[in-house]
Amino acid sequence: MDLRRSCCAGSGGLSSYARPSVPPGRRRRPRKLAEVASVAVFAWGCSASNPLTDVGGASPVSAQRTDQSYLLTFPVADGEELLGRAVQQTEDGRWTIADRRRRGCRVDAKRTEAQYRVKRRVKAERMTSLAAGFAKVVEVETRYGAAYDVDVDIDNVALLEVESLSGDCGETVVSKVFIGSGRRSLLRSKEARGVASGTLPLGVTPGVEASSVGALNDTLEWSQPQAYGYDVSELVAAAPLDLEVTLPSTIDEGASVRVTMTTDRAAWFVVFFLDADGRASVLWPSAEEPRPHNDAGGLISLPSPAERAAGIDLRAHLTRPGEATRETLIVYAFENEADFVRVRPDAGATDDDGGAFAASLPAGLSDTPTSAWTRRVVHYVIRPQP
Repeated sequence: MDLRRSCCAGSGGLSSYARPSVPPGRRRRPRKLAEVASVAVFAWGCSASNPLTDVGGASPVSAQRTDQSYLLTFPVADGEELLGRAVQQTEDGRWTIADRRRRGCRVDAKRTEAQYRVKRRVKAERMTSLAAGFAKVVEVETRYGAAYDVDVDIDNVALLEVESLSGDCGETVVSKVFIGSGRRSLLRSKEARGVASGTLPLGVTPGVEASSVGALNDTLEWSQPQAYGYDVSELVAAAPLDLEVTLPSTIDEGASVRVTMTTDRAAWFVVFFLDADGRASVLWPSAEEPRPHNDAGGLISLPSPAERAAGIDLRAHLTRPGEATRETLIVYAFENEADFVRVRPDAGATDDDGGAFAASLPAGLSDTPTSAWTRRVVHYVIRPQP
């Protein structure tokens, strides 16, 4: 599906029909929001009541380390650099690690040798992303869905922990990093079998593919000890910005669509989508809604009353005739208008590299309190008319 503001019939996705906001044949490019970090970090987690670590007959120091909650999909060479970075969990269960520590945040770390084996399979229900990492996860989910399992088999050798913090580091921060070598594999879960086929565009691990029965196979091994997991500590109790987004998970071709959003505090919104071919298109801000905003607890809808008054109607269209289309809607909400203004894309911008576009916005939020913004990722499918 293609959430593109367009006057041209037949384009895929949610198309807004109105006067063109740019001359025909010209494509507006978004301005660069922020430098995209080069390190891709994602994580799959489980709850603290279901720890990942199997210590067996481990030594006492190892046996104390059974509370690890989050696994990195891609190991990170400099694990100490993760310590002290702000961490956020949004309502849809996704985790975000800031691309860097906040300015002025200083960390003293200590290392403890701790040898044990981590061997577990967990659900990929919670993801942690670092700039480009978020983009790659969303690209894969857009094409193939979000149901994955993760197998890990790692020999832990050490722990890195925060010994002291100074300065403003954030509300919840990475407080512990697990170091080891081993293997992790992504597997399509049983619920998603038979859904997808083809080569996945991860661009990091070679040989990633979905078989004809929908099983995703992606194995990454590393022999040198690196950071593969982390834990967090809450430094400041702060109520997160709550965001609810309503959009049908299945939409009929040609149907008129309305997206509704509500927050518990007044907020400003950025909304864009990734289509099945990896392109990004901005829905908000738009020419009619340059600063989309709601009051605390108020419902806001897209298209807005101003957009509908201008003749804009959001409709679902297939990317390829007769073939169901899977796409992703991404909604950001900001409590402070200044943060919205600082990172907002150009109204109606599009970008052929949807992954880079999706990565650019969170990359610019490292110094923004995690309680002052939030994000929701919604996947949907447009099905052809029978």
